[in-house]
Amino acid sequence: MTPAEPRYLLATDTALTLLRADAPVALKAKVRDARPGTLWLSAITEAQLRSRLRDFEYSTLRSQALEILCRNVATVPFDRSAAMARAELSLDTTVSDALNETELLVAAHASSIDAVLVTLSPYWTAVTGLRTENWCTDASVDQVSA
Repeated sequence: MTPAEPRYLLATDTALTLLRADAPVALKAKVRDARPGTLWLSAITEAQLRSRLRDFEYSTLRSQALEILCRNVATVPFDRSAAMARAELSLDTTVSDALNETELLVAAHASSIDAVLVTLSPYWTAVTGLRTENWCTDASVDQVSA
């Protein structure tokens, strides 16, 4: 049997929400039920999570949750193809101010590995061709920006 291909990349907003004690049931269920090898973190997202835990003195429980997440979800390195994908991202300029550069790098990373970006933010529809899902809703629908 061949290893599963990456299919979903957790955006930083989703990963942060998942680490909360009151994380939405729908999100926890989708992560729990994901097929092994189909759920990934960008190295950029992992760095952001670790930095936030250090800077804001989150609880030991949240730090433990991050370690469990990182043991069970593979971290994908940000490589040259991801960098090239960032250069190619096309944004709707009416919402481009709502997305910061780090978020755009994670979106490019998802695009470069042909993964669906799992995010809570509705702004990703402004990124042409990016596939997104919001796992905090009960009826999560795959969306592709035109």
